[in-house]
Amino acid sequence: MIFKCNNCGEIKELQKSTMVLRNNKWVIKEALCTCGNTTYMEQVLTPEYKGLPKIKLNDSGQKL
Repeated sequence: MIFKCNNCGEIKELQKSTMVLRNNKWVIKEALCTCGNTTYMEQVLTPEYKGLPKIKLNDSGQKL
């Protein structure tokens, strides 16, 4: 996943992430930017990012 800071423009690529609740907002713990104490980077959605795959079922209801 790629993260970018909206304030300073720093870019960080993460392989693993931990989601935490900070100041009533869900953020990625490892995406804390160096430009501020409470500045978190936003995820950049790339074309290869597709989220969860869809499960296809055949006529009998079994997974393919």
